[in-house]
Amino acid sequence: MAEHSLKDILAKAKKKPGKLLSMRLSGSAGELSGLKLLAEATEYAGGIVLYAVSPDFEGKTLAKRNESVWKILEEQLDERELEQISHLFAFTPDEFRPGIRKAVAVH
Repeated sequence: MAEHSLKDILAKAKKKPGKLLSMRLSGSAGELSGLKLLAEATEYAGGIVLYAVSPDFEGKTLAKRNESVWKILEEQLDERELEQISHLFAFTPDEFRPGIRKAVAVH
């Protein structure tokens, strides 16, 4: 999988509404091993929905998971870009299954 910046993935998601785009983060994301972000622009949510997947989320509360991801997002995105993110869901690899997008749909 190619490395992309967060800015790239947000721009691509906006251009392809409804398509799930995937990326792995490097750099400051080192605190979360194997962090994979999936981004989807939705007309229903009015922005970008991010799904964060990392084995390091195992045993952590939802608040701690989200806090870890927002820290990375805030380091790499400006305020305008952060405002494009309407929802963030954080999963372990075992929790993220093919049908999960329907289960957490933000229509």
